[in-house]
Amino acid sequence: LSLRGHKNKLVLNTTMVTPKVNLTNPSAYFMLAYPGERELYNKPNRIQFRDEKNDPVELDLHMARTWKERKLGVYHPNSGVETVTAKMEEWLQTVLDKVHEFRKGLLPENSGLKKEDCPPICVLRGDHSDTEFGF
Repeated sequence: LSLRGHKNKLVLNTTMVTPKVNLTNPSAYFMLAYPGERELYNKPNRIQFRDEKNDPVELDLHMARTWKERKLGVYHPNSGVETVTAKMEEWLQTVLDKVHEFRKGLLPENSGLKKEDCPPICVLRGDHSDTEFGF
C-alpha cells in the first residue's frame, strides 16, 4: 500500500511492502475499514486522505475504481508497476470485495450480538492463494 521511497512506509520497509508486492499479497488490504464502519462502534472516523485544500476526503477503498481515480497503490506512477492489466484490476477488486464482506462479518450488527459485548478486533487470515513473492 505504501509508495517506494516515501514517508508512508509500512514497518519502515521500502522493498518488501510495496504496491507491486501487495498486488499478490492480500493481507494488508484486510486492515482497510469501509466508510461508516467505525461509527458502528461509536468511534470517530480516521481521516486518511485530504484534498488539495487540506479538507478531509472520505474514500471507499473497497472499490478498485477509487484506487484508479486517485492514483493510489499500483496506479501511482512510482508504484513499481509499469502497466496495470485487466487481470490485476480484477484481482484487486476481488480482494477488496472479500475484505468488505469479511469486515462486515466482524460487526455486531451483522452477528446478532450487542456492540458492548464485542470489543473491536483485528484478524489476519489467509485463503491459501499463491503469491508471487516468498520470504
